[in-house]
Amino acid sequence: MSDQIAISACSVSKMYRLYARRFDQVLNLFGIRLPWRRHCYQEFWALRDVDVKLRKGERVGIIGRNGAGKSTLLKIIAGALTPTQGSVTVNGKVQALMELGTGFHPDFSGRENIFASLAYQGVTGRPAQHKFAEIVDFSELEDFIEQPIKTYSAGMYARLAFSVATSVQPEILIIDEVLGAGDAYFASKCIERMRQLTEESGATVLFVSHDLASVQRLCTCALWLDRGRLLLDGDTLTVSKAYAAAVREQEEVRLRAKNLGLSRKTLSALTPLQSERQLIGHFVTASGLAPQRRHAIHHIALYDEGRCLKEVLVGDAMDSDVSQAAYVITSPGYINWSEPARVDGRYARFFEDRNGQYLHAAFAFTLNAVERLSSDAKLEVTRLIDSQERVLVELYDGERYVPLGELSHPERQGWETFSFSISPGILQKLGIIPEPVPRSHPDDREPSLRTSDAHSGEPHARQIPCPQGDLVIQDCYGSGEIELTGVELLGGEGQPRAVFTTGETLVVRLQYRARVPVRDPVFVIAIYRLDGVVVNQSISSKDGVHFGTLEGEGYVNICFAPLLIGRGKYVLSAAIFPVVDLLDVYGRNPYSLHDRRYELMIEQPLDCAIELGLVHHPVEWGQLSMLTSPRGWRSAMV
Repeated sequence: MSDQIAISACSVSKMYRLYARRFDQVLNLFGIRLPWRRHCYQEFWALRDVDVKLRKGERVGIIGRNGAGKSTLLKIIAGALTPTQGSVTVNGKVQALMELGTGFHPDFSGRENIFASLAYQGVTGRPAQHKFAEIVDFSELEDFIEQPIKTYSAGMYARLAFSVATSVQPEILIIDEVLGAGDAYFASKCIERMRQLTEESGATVLFVSHDLASVQRLCTCALWLDRGRLLLDGDTLTVSKAYAAAVREQEEVRLRAKNLGLSRKTLSALTPLQSERQLIGHFVTASGLAPQRRHAIHHIALYDEGRCLKEVLVGDAMDSDVSQAAYVITSPGYINWSEPARVDGRYARFFEDRNGQYLHAAFAFTLNAVERLSSDAKLEVTRLIDSQERVLVELYDGERYVPLGELSHPERQGWETFSFSISPGILQKLGIIPEPVPRSHPDDREPSLRTSDAHSGEPHARQIPCPQGDLVIQDCYGSGEIELTGVELLGGEGQPRAVFTTGETLVVRLQYRARVPVRDPVFVIAIYRLDGVVVNQSISSKDGVHFGTLEGEGYVNICFAPLLIGRGKYVLSAAIFPVVDLLDVYGRNPYSLHDRRYELMIEQPLDCAIELGLVHHPVEWGQLSMLTSPRGWRSAMV
């Protein structure tokens, strides 16, 4: 890998204008501005302030959910889009494979499209003939190469497109999810070819995929994009863990619904009003009129029991995206939000007079049917208010807006964060918290363990502050009926260790605490290579081990005697499950899981210099000898 920079992106942002009427869009195309229609569009920022520096020879994975801005960033790097703000410097020729259906003519045969693509890259004549043979061989499309491209399946197209894109060694190769259309066999071939490109020619690879295992196998580092922002960059394992934890947290609602007995069919049958509830709030002036001053709002968050559940960074990328769980409502002509702006080093929107019919600036949090808040719910707002005007924050209870408090604070200047308690009455009216149940006797006491803690699937988590600032990585989660309180790696004599030699004894001790009696839990440990490949997974139920009913505190030992895993660095996960079905690839929601938290190094024996491999599998040896006898051959086992 070279120290030379292949791609440098500095404060890259991309904004699209979303017009409510086609008429306004046509006027904009001709450069016509009508003074009375100056707020006829909304600004949608697909990317915000993305800073990236990639060296030559790096294989970079770009991950994130759909709509996070991955393709937009790649199109800017490839030169297909121009950033609204910021700059991109690319040192090298880019070969981009971004969308199925681009680059090939559907009516031409595979052969004709190959030669056309090679000619576009400057390869003609005899060299093109040699390249053609290599492409057909790699793509394995010999039987279809004379057929029109429009008759190809998505997988066949992906094979041909990748083979052509990598036939002439590029300096920068961009692959955007198209390999997902192919089969696992060809995807493995592609990953190996991309690895060779970086090692042999020093090519830089940008690889977008939702398959984290492929990203970990191929890439040396990774970028995580979320809502148009670069949330985290670093080594592939760390970024993949953080992203997987965030996805897992978003899937937690579905898993809790499953635990509560709501099947997927039941959930899909719910109407939007039943399955999702919105907590809607707004900012208004104390006078009830349109604001006369400009009031900057930077951050709005919903907290419950000290934990941030949902938040929106106002003015940042995709802050008005209604598909998100938290967003601002920015309908021109109705709402008094300004376009995104930079205020004292922070992104924000102004609550100001934009001729909004409703005189306010609104925001929303979306809660699923199984999500609940406690009576300790709070709303937090970071603002920069003009002290000459009073501004109130209110929440809608289904019938009217209820005041929570006032944002104005004449004695203070600069950014300030306000926290407002949310009345349980508002949440009860919206069905977000249940109505209080009268006690049958005045002397009834609260149980020592809340039912919701032990049975509802509420996660218990260890949260790690991330160097990126306000990002929090969650690597422990579960419903919590029984939880892992510690994981120790021990040698054969019981001493804690982190470095072992193949052939020694490794003991993994899982310490647990059962908050309620738990019947026959399943203990699991998994050992991974740093590229995400599972080396070993030990499951107590698979091995016929049952623990009965566990209560209180204790520990379980898993003993590797001898340890047969070869030299390398590994990470270990530990978990407790209600049950593990070996035929269920998705698995059950765990009681407790520590996701790849523990590092383990295994060394080769000192008296062996030959590489013995990843697994030291015991074998039986036999000998086959020919003896002179009437029967001819006879085998003799040694």
